[in-house]
This record gives sequence, C-alpha cells and structure tokens, in this order.
Amino acid sequence: MSTRVSLLVSSLIVCLTLIACSESETPETHALSETATATSATIQNTKIEVGMTEQEVKAILGDPKIIQTRTIDDLTITYSEWTDKSGKTSVQFQNGKVKFNQFFPASEE
Repeated sequence: MSTRVSLLVSSLIVCLTLIACSESETPETHALSETATATSATIQNTKIEVGMTEQEVKAILGDPKIIQTRTIDDLTITYSEWTDKSGKTSVQFQNGKVKFNQFFPASEE
C-alpha cells in the first residue's frame, strides 16, 4: 500500500512539473516578459516569488476568484486564480507555499 501511494505521489509531481514546463513555453509567457514594465498590474504580479506563503500572495493580490485544492497524504496542492482587466494571474501552491506562478495578459482586440 505504501509503495502505491509513493508511486502515485511521484507520478503526480512529475505530471505537474511537465505541465508547468510545457506552459512556460506558451506565447503568453513571452508576452509577460515583454510587458512586465508596461503596466502597473503586470509589475504587481512580478512580486510573486517561489516560496511565498498563501497569506503573502493574498496581501499583494487580494482574495482569488478561483481556488481548487487537492490533498494526497501529506501533499496539498492549491491552484488559485486572480482576474482583472489587465489579465489573469495563476499561482500553484504546494503545502501553502508558491511553487509556480504565471501571468496571462488580457487580449487587446
């Protein structure tokens, strides 16, 4: 039983890492780096750093519009999302600390 749980947790971590890596190559990521100095909303989002607590992120961005939490044994993964007119910020927490964050600028059509 313990081996199955270990295998499941390991598989989950690998999958989440692959998802995070594949999303880091999207055009939205490049748009973030190009517009990071363009708007105050984007500058605000760059203050989110790996290792910050959920409370520190909420102090910067306020309460998220979407929260999804999954728990497997001692691992708790929380996905939070903030949206405003400048775009969307998504943050993934593992056991209450930032592991991944990304800003998607709103399309200007």
